Amino acid sequence: MIGEADFNCVIVMPAYRVNLFGFLYSAELEEDAATVGETVGNHGFWDQRLALEWTKANIQLFGGNPETITISGYSAGANSVFHQLAYDLRQPDENSLICQACIWSNSPAVQPKQPTETQTQFNQLLTVLDIPLTLPNSEKLIRLRSIPAKTLLDKAKTIPLHQFRPTTDTSFISPSLFTALDTGAFARSLLARNIRIIIGECRDERFLYSTWFPPRENTLSALRTRLVADYPEHIVDAVIPLYYPNGSLPTHCENWDQDAWGRIYADMQVHRMQRGLVYALTENEGGVDASALLFRYRIEWRAECVEVALPVEWGVTHSSDYPVWFFGNGGLLGDREKEVVTEGFVGPLAMFVRGEKEFGWGTSGGKGVRTLREDGSVEIVEDGDWEEGVRVWKVLRDADRKVGMGYMYMEKYRL
Repeated sequence: MIGEADFNCVIVMPAYRVNLFGFLYSAELEEDAATVGETVGNHGFWDQRLALEWTKANIQLFGGNPETITISGYSAGANSVFHQLAYDLRQPDENSLICQACIWSNSPAVQPKQPTETQTQFNQLLTVLDIPLTLPNSEKLIRLRSIPAKTLLDKAKTIPLHQFRPTTDTSFISPSLFTALDTGAFARSLLARNIRIIIGECRDERFLYSTWFPPRENTLSALRTRLVADYPEHIVDAVIPLYYPNGSLPTHCENWDQDAWGRIYADMQVHRMQRGLVYALTENEGGVDASALLFRYRIEWRAECVEVALPVEWGVTHSSDYPVWFFGNGGLLGDREKEVVTEGFVGPLAMFVRGEKEFGWGTSGGKGVRTLREDGSVEIVEDGDWEEGVRVWKVLRDADRKVGMGYMYMEKYRL
């Protein structure tokens, strides 16, 4: 990519804690962390932030420019990009690190779970590890920390809430994060710092998503249980009636535990929520339009080298576009494929990373999408799925608001 596509940049790829090591939260851990003046629950994000701070301080030693840091991430990494950007926007200008961002095949969906919800997950973990919930907090943590890492990971897969995601901790993640999207405050902050965002999807995200911890039974109830592992329960109960209004398997779905699951999960992770995010940044309640900073895409083409890892029948599924963004991603591109990748995306991306004002993306407004067609051609199209994405987003935002008011009431009256 750097040699053949003239992608003149320094790429920093930091490691960070994931799973329960990066995102476990509980009152016990919070109490323990407070004794040393630390936060708890989003350690993976703090690792990433530390890497960004290190990059800002040291990248010039490698020939990089600390004033033009572009953060990018794919899938869960893309979700991290959003939360890193949200955190950075809350910092004073002198502490800001991020200049641009790429959100590849993911999107924020809802306000992350509250501490009361993640406490349930912690209790499930202790139970499966045979650590009594009646023990003093300090003893619970002593026993937990004595268990080998592999055992922790293996046991964590068996509990109902087996997905360890961010928590609204008030430190890294603000309780008003999604309210800021609604009111236009987030979009206003983007405009104030002129932070551009490339954001988009693959055509067939659902096929790979259908394999990610699918429901344990072929029922709607099991699908609901699986969704609750990722999202707040009130959000799950708001979205299910949208997809299955009569509780029956849709005619276009073959089963609950693979087909229906892959479709709804891909929508929640990528398709519907990306459109909702763009809507929140362009048509929010505050009337703040940041569409000039948004550059959308859709990938409908795949390189031949993808077949080594992903079946042909899965089409352009989640991660099948790695060779587009990473010039083969370790696989070999043919001469024609190199032209498709360079002219279609890597060329403009290189100019974007360099900070060039005009980089040939070709889109305008929130609904324009730079599309890499199946034949390798590039076309700017109007988003045909916009209305449905916005509809789902609005339903989930309404559900979030109602529960958010409940949390505020509980806090005020200490119920």
